[in-house]
Parts: sequence; C-alpha cells; structure tokens
Amino acid sequence: MTHSLAPRSRRLKSDQLEANRHLIVFSLRQERFALPVQAAQKVIPISNLRGYIPGCDSHLILQQNYRIPVINIEQQIFGSSTPQNLLAAGSTLPSTQPSLNPILESYLLVIQNLQGEVLGLPIATQPILQRIPESAFAPISATSLNNVNIRYVSALITLPQNQSPIFLLNLSQLFFP
Repeated sequence: MTHSLAPRSRRLKSDQLEANRHLIVFSLRQERFALPVQAAQKVIPISNLRGYIPGCDSHLILQQNYRIPVINIEQQIFGSSTPQNLLAAGSTLPSTQPSLNPILESYLLVIQNLQGEVLGLPIATQPILQRIPESAFAPISATSLNNVNIRYVSALITLPQNQSPIFLLNLSQLFFP
C-alpha cells in the first residue's frame, strides 16, 4: 500500500527550502533598488558625518580614520543628479510630526564593490534587509530599462501582495560602466 502523504510532504519540504537571496533594499526617486547584503558594510546617518556635502556629485569623507569616496548613486543610476529627489523622503513626513531637517533623515550606505574598494552611497531613506526567494527574480531587457531611464540593473524582483518591484543593481557595471 502506497502512502499518499510522502510525496506531498516532500513537495512541501522542497517548497520551503527554496533558495533565498539576502538583499539590502533602498529607495531612489520613488523606485526601489537592491544590492547583495554581502556588499554592504554599514549604514551611517548623514547627521553623524563630518565633511559630507549634500548634493555634491562625489567627494571624500573621513569616517573613523578611513577615507570613503562618496558616489552620487542617483546620478549613476538615472544619469542625472537631482539633490531635491535625494532628500525628498524628508518632505513626506506626516503633518503630526514636527518638521525635521531632511538631511538628518538621509543615510550613507557604505559598500564594498567587487574590486574591494569601499564607497559611500547617499540615500534618502534607511535601507532595509530583505530575504527574497529566487523565484521572484527575472531578467530585465535593455529596452525595458531604457523606457524607465534606469541603468546598471541586472534583474527585476517581483514580490507578491502588489508590492512595487525592486531593481537588482549590477555592482560590476555600476561603478565601472
């Protein structure tokens, strides 16, 4: 007599064991982007940085005796620099909260690129860690990227429950186009 639960339980177990990728997700210009969590070293509130100049395309900051080049990630991805968009998250606070300086709400995402260089990426909102199943990743065509005017993306991540898609950034292209 064959036990009908065995094959079903194996299927359930294999579904539960679907590979996940751990990503750090952040927003730019109302789009969501992700990098592998292995690339991220730390997140620093901009208010804790000395020598940071908001809206500057690139410069160096000194953090714990290390010089970190700051790269305008928004300019890299969208091809233009719009400091107002970078700081837009600070302007969307609910009216019940006191008005805060948007720069205090911005962050520097410190990453290590594939060549081992440490870089700082200014972002408007605090990034989050997310575990995303492999089945959510799909390749994206160059034509699609040209239509939305976004560069250096290697995949589109589509999540359930009508969440907005996430663009997976290609680290090898992003800083060495």
